[in-house]
This record gives sequence, structure tokens and C-alpha cells, in this order.
Amino acid sequence: LKSIYLVALGLSFFHLGALLATVLSPMSKHSSNSEVVRDKPKAKAQRNTYLVGWALVGISIVPTMLVILKSISVALSSGYTGIYQQELTTGMSGASAVLSGFLVPASLFILAGSKKGDRSRIFSVMFICLYSLGFFLIGERNKAVMPLIALAWLWDKLVGKISRTFLLSFSGVLTFIVFPFIAINRNSNGGNRLSWDALVENFTGLENPAISSLQEMG
Repeated sequence: LKSIYLVALGLSFFHLGALLATVLSPMSKHSSNSEVVRDKPKAKAQRNTYLVGWALVGISIVPTMLVILKSISVALSSGYTGIYQQELTTGMSGASAVLSGFLVPASLFILAGSKKGDRSRIFSVMFICLYSLGFFLIGERNKAVMPLIALAWLWDKLVGKISRTFLLSFSGVLTFIVFPFIAINRNSNGGNRLSWDALVENFTGLENPAISSLQEMG
């Protein structure tokens, strides 16, 4: 109860600070509809978003690599279930796990704050794709797919429309081929996971991928 109270109190003051900053902001006192007046805070916010994104990348890139590599090592040696048999780390020992959570929002911040033709967009996409690939290798499909969905949505809103045909096709491949294959293969140990023959055997052993995915979804 004390923990929930502390969290609720923190969130309340966090939002109170945001409301006060909005009310007390010099720009909120301008009543002019001039494009210049409106564009200045927008450009500043975009720039700040971009800088915060790169700052978060600097904080999270190494911890993320450590967490993913450790998880892959455990998954290869003990299978997917081995990840949940590890001792939970708390305090400073769990710092890497906490800091690694900033990489995805950092990448999205960079994309949201970048300008047209900015090469940093490539890094944003690359960070998220590598992050997702790492969790696909581990077998954690939810952690792998959610960043891809967020990236696709943000790109579609800010950069350019993504073909709906491509989105449907890609989603279909993930749902009916990749997900069932990972579900079967992720409990294998390192030797079978890295064996081409074992991979082919597991893939061809899929009876009905569509039904398999729907069953897992409940």
C-alpha cells in the first residue's frame, strides 16, 4: 500500500509539474496566431526531443547489449525457460536491466525529433531492428514485436505513409510463420538452435501455424 501511494504521489507531482510548466511558459501568454510564433516552440520541442533521444541512447546502448547477450547465452544453454529461472537482480545489480529499457523510447525520440533527410533516422530504425532481432533470438516475441509496431506507427505519422499491403503481408508472415516457428524452436538448446538441419526439421514440423498462433493468443 505504501509503494502504491508513493508511485501515485510521484505521478501526480509529475503531471502537476507539466501543467505548471505549460501555464507559466512565456509562449502560452502569446495570443498571436502568427506562424512564426507557433513554429518557434514546435522547432524547439523537436530539437529537444532529438537531443534527449541521443542522450538516452548513450545511457542505454551498453546495458541493452549486456542484457540481450546474457539472455541469448542463457537461452542457448538452457532454452527459453532458462531465462525465467535466473535469480532476480535488485538494486545496483539490476541497473543494466533498468537502463536497457530506455533504448526503444530513445530511438523513437530520435525519429520524432529528426528532420527530413536526416541520417539519424537510419540509426533509429537500426537500433530498434537490432533490439527486436535480439529478442526474437531469445524467444521473447512480445518484446521483439512491440518496438516494431511503435516504429511503424511513428514513421507512418511523421515521416511518410507505409504501404498497407506491406504492413498486412509483414504482419501475416510474423503471425503465421515466425511466431509458431519461434514457439517450437525457443525451447531447444544451443546445439539444436544453431543446427541448420534442426531448424529445417522444426520449420517443416509446423502442422498448422495459423491455428497455433490463435491458440497461443487464447
